[in-house]
Amino acid sequence: KACAREYLYYQTPSPWLQIKLLKGAKKKNGAAPNNKAYVSQLTSVVSKILTETDISDSINKSNVDHAILFEAVNLIVTWGQTGPIKLREGAMKLLGKFILVQEPNIRYLGLMAMVKLAHLEGSAKHVKKHQTTVL
Repeated sequence: KACAREYLYYQTPSPWLQIKLLKGAKKKNGAAPNNKAYVSQLTSVVSKILTETDISDSINKSNVDHAILFEAVNLIVTWGQTGPIKLREGAMKLLGKFILVQEPNIRYLGLMAMVKLAHLEGSAKHVKKHQTTVL
């Protein structure tokens, strides 16, 4: 949806609010909640974050987008096995791009998020795809 210009920070709408809402969802629901409509909507939001986050030339835009992305990954990790598999796979695929970047801070953040996802049961085959890059 369109966002008023005063809420945009480097073309990202209200990044601090997005991060607060993701953290709130993580605290409110340690595991994926039973309310199917809520789960569906939250899954849609997290999926959009995973598909639309990319590495930007602007440092400020990258920082904001990555903060939102890594908070979304933390929510996926918090959901664990009860969360949608599609989100875990999407996060792992995106993090695979991040560990290929030359910027050490982005690589570090990507690796740390990948480690969190790797601890989830059933993530081993997705981690093995990136094993050669990591080693």
